[in-house]
Amino acid sequence: MASSKDILRILVADDEPQICSLIREALTQAGHYVELCRDGEEVLRRMDSGSRYGLLIIDVLMPKKTGPEVVQELRESGETIPILLMSSFLSDEVLSSCSALERIAFLQKPFSLVDLRATVERLTRPVHS
Repeated sequence: MASSKDILRILVADDEPQICSLIREALTQAGHYVELCRDGEEVLRRMDSGSRYGLLIIDVLMPKKTGPEVVQELRESGETIPILLMSSFLSDEVLSSCSALERIAFLQKPFSLVDLRATVERLTRPVHS
């Protein structure tokens, strides 16, 4: 279980309800607060409304706006939130367009819950200079 200072508010975006439920269950058990949405436009609406999250977990292929489109819009607006992109198929184009950006990680579906938790921890670990 995460200590109170390590608890994250996480937004998960995937158009597959089973994936969302699995991720929510795994990360809630790890002590985090998890909200769900079903498309990229909803992610941007929530971020624009002032909702504060410690991490976004976004599927690459979703209706309305893809994960990479969401990443691009957020980074162009100056948002530096850590983002975990996940997909059954991570194309070279997606990897090359997003991997140069800071605080981005990728998980190939299917992934283990151990890998999910480890990636979340690594991506959200404070950076010490």
